[in-house]
Amino acid sequence: MTSPSPTPVRTPLFLIRAALLAGVLLFGAVCWYIVRQRGGGPVSGVDTSAFAILRYMVPVLGFAALSVAIAIRVAISRTRDEAKRNSLRIVGWAVGEGAALAGGIYYMEIGDPRLYLIGTTAMLATFIVVPLRNV
Repeated sequence: MTSPSPTPVRTPLFLIRAALLAGVLLFGAVCWYIVRQRGGGPVSGVDTSAFAILRYMVPVLGFAALSVAIAIRVAISRTRDEAKRNSLRIVGWAVGEGAALAGGIYYMEIGDPRLYLIGTTAMLATFIVVPLRNV
């Protein structure tokens, strides 16, 4: 009697991607609430020059996220193993999430949502560049 071969476990990639996006959007909502509660502007007592580096880093992180996503898309097209392709997809999306979260930190501390929007746009762009399914 032969034992049945184990069925491959399918990673629910759409749930992982939705969770990444939900986390970023929830963080943005919390930042909005906190900034609104304090009346806007930076947190009192915080040295705003300490966060000045984020004005440059968030766009750089967004550009890097798109570059990594493009490289990962090429790697996915060359990979035959489905599990490895799924792992690469998650890495591509997580890099975009990093840009969005860095922008969220700036938003929460300084009160300016522009960098959060730039980072979130970069994250959404990685979702487009690295799709759920093979193209």
